[in-house]
Amino acid sequence: MIIHKSNDREQGNGFYKLCSTIYGKEWEELKADKDFELERMKECYSFWKDNENYKKFKNDY
Repeated sequence: MIIHKSNDREQGNGFYKLCSTIYGKEWEELKADKDFELERMKECYSFWKDNENYKKFKNDY
């Protein structure tokens, strides 16, 4: 996940457009739901805190 450096610290529209294809909802609807972004951030942190996931994917970039 990429968070803007500006003061808003929110995801850009590209994040929501990608999520739109994954979750099958309009990106504007996802962006309007403030909990959506927070839940995706929690999932991301949780995934990377898992040592097995980290070891498996740390060199993929």
